[in-house]
Amino acid sequence: MGLSASDSACNSTVSVCLELSRSHSTWSGSKRKIQAVGSDSVSESDGSASFRSEKLQRVRGSPSDCARACASDCSSPSAAAIPLDRRERDERNTISDNVFGPSVHQIGDFFDIDCEVLGSGQFGTVRRCAHRETRLPFACKSISKRHLSTEDARDKLRREVRTMQKAAGHPGVVQLRGVFEDADSVHLVMDLCDAGELFGLIAHRGSLTEEEAALVLWQLASGVAFCHSRGVLHRDLKPENILLSMENLSNGSVFPSETGACNEADCNEGDADFLAVRIADFGLAIELQSHEVARGAAGSPLYVAPEVLTGAYGYTADVWSLGVILFVMLSGRPPFWGNSNQEIFDSVVHAPVSFPGSSWDGVSAEAKTLIRCMLQKDPVRRPSAAKVLSHPWVQRHLRGEDSTSRNVLEGCKGTRLGQVCL
Repeated sequence: MGLSASDSACNSTVSVCLELSRSHSTWSGSKRKIQAVGSDSVSESDGSASFRSEKLQRVRGSPSDCARACASDCSSPSAAAIPLDRRERDERNTISDNVFGPSVHQIGDFFDIDCEVLGSGQFGTVRRCAHRETRLPFACKSISKRHLSTEDARDKLRREVRTMQKAAGHPGVVQLRGVFEDADSVHLVMDLCDAGELFGLIAHRGSLTEEEAALVLWQLASGVAFCHSRGVLHRDLKPENILLSMENLSNGSVFPSETGACNEADCNEGDADFLAVRIADFGLAIELQSHEVARGAAGSPLYVAPEVLTGAYGYTADVWSLGVILFVMLSGRPPFWGNSNQEIFDSVVHAPVSFPGSSWDGVSAEAKTLIRCMLQKDPVRRPSAAKVLSHPWVQRHLRGEDSTSRNVLEGCKGTRLGQVCL
């Protein structure tokens, strides 16, 4: 394949009850060298961490104890806010203590940062925070400048912020609400998605029904199509990077209850009917115009498109990843597997798509046809994310052939999501 990759055992392991591992490697590099980065309980790539509600930790003690525990991850007098509608200042700036540029604003002027840890990884910590005026909850990801000592690391963070800014405005994408910088850390304030990840939902359920999978795919394909229309290629779509939030229909949820309302007591990670999904973790995302191609391998082995491993690629590389996610949602296992990264890559490039095992016995032919289309080895024959939305299987579940879908359509009318998808 012209690709040199480590042949050591893949970090992923096969679960007894779910043939899908949480600890897939995320890697980024040139075609000649792929640098594998193992993930822990918080999915992470290049400093981007997703948050898991089951990993909540709370520091107990007096306010002073809490402040000491938060340390540099919480607000500080020298924190500087970077307005979202402004491009980064000169990206060639090499001042050692400055990543985004000076500003007069302070993070403490806008947000109160809690000591509740939503997730922590190698590069940063995610905590709950609240807007001082509205008291609306958000998530604050703090990246220590110890991990931003090189210009390459700083450029990656600037790129992540820039791509999140470009992808802003779609309800299926986690929104970046503010960027703050102090002497010790950079803080990214984002939407709070406190119902876990799509991975956790699949692991809990084993698999989703076709109805549920179609509604998830509808949201994801809409969000990805929006990103592509804004010139953003995600490059790391996987269940670990799809966050869940509990929202009612007035906020655009596409998983309503039978009554069209989401009662918090009834909403949990095991009930997909009450959850909306959002695309997160833009740590590997890049800016790409429709007439351009990207080069350089990046992504997660189980979800990466074959052309990413062998040459130039474009927006349909994200569609491949969506196809793998759909396969996983319906079966609880990935379509391509191996005992090492190299074996997985070989399977991705050469192995045909098949539907083995009893888990596929009750899945419709339409769903399998869509998966085959999305997992076409030839990217030219693969549909765009926008085309996926119009596939008959998706439309059948969105046009009122079941009660949940009817509630979805009624609930989304007049919302931003309804305007995008209907």
